[in-house]
Amino acid sequence: MAPVQRLRQLFKQYGMVATGVHLSVGLSTLTAFYVILSRNVDAAGLLAKTPLARWSMSDHQREMLETSDLKTEQSETPASRKTSWLAGGSTLAVAILCNKATLPLRIPITIALTRPVHQFLVRQGWIRAKVSADALKGNP
Repeated sequence: MAPVQRLRQLFKQYGMVATGVHLSVGLSTLTAFYVILSRNVDAAGLLAKTPLARWSMSDHQREMLETSDLKTEQSETPASRKTSWLAGGSTLAVAILCNKATLPLRIPITIALTRPVHQFLVRQGWIRAKVSADALKGNP
């Protein structure tokens, strides 16, 4: 079954719990991207350090990465302080785009987390377990 179809089935089965898990995972990744981008973390440099990125790089690209200094310093001037609210908005826009790009990764995370979260909430007594039609008929 395709991940999107599985996600739809999960929403039908678990309802608000699946929605809450999906929104929590989405907001977590959005927050992470926003913090990374607003703190001027060199995301390209971090991604380049992953094994998959190194495997796909050419020898020249690998050499350039190892010899270059990935940190850049920015000085804050009065003019840049005046436009900092614009920079915050563009940072949020880029973070939202990055968040949208990670949807294929967030769907399996949502699928994997929804059932354990639902079981935890039922055990704690915060929600009631749904009784399926099969359970009403006597089938386990």
